[in-house]
Amino acid sequence: MFISLLIIPFCKAADAPESWNKAIKNIPNIHLAIQICLNHKRIEAMPESLDDFSLLTDLDLNNNLITAIPGNLYHFKLYSLCLQSNQIEYVDPQILDQFPELLYLDLNKNPLSQENVNELKEAIEKRIGFILRAEDIGEKYKSASQNIKKAKR
Repeated sequence: MFISLLIIPFCKAADAPESWNKAIKNIPNIHLAIQICLNHKRIEAMPESLDDFSLLTDLDLNNNLITAIPGNLYHFKLYSLCLQSNQIEYVDPQILDQFPELLYLDLNKNPLSQENVNELKEAIEKRIGFILRAEDIGEKYKSASQNIKKAKR
């Protein structure tokens, strides 16, 4: 039995990682979840309990306090990683190599510099099939991602 989507309910920010770790361990077959939604949880760092989710493919961390792409995500075969509206100021373009299956990365509404956005554009252009959703990247890249989606149909 796979759990296709797990939405973690609200916890107080101060004890959130500890509360999640306890709550997650008490749910039967929880390690079989493939999609997890942890948005609006005031997360600064990833809960250690997520390391047990070996089948995780989609992770939504929108609207949190994350300042960098969490290092403990690299062992997952993520197809989708949503990090919209966090506090990420820089993303090393080489990080894309750590996620070979990643098809969707949402960095919208993060304080990325234009220089960093340009570096990411170049890295993405080298990686066919990768979609980056970000308002400041421009229409050229949005239309390119739409063309990729159409080609896959």
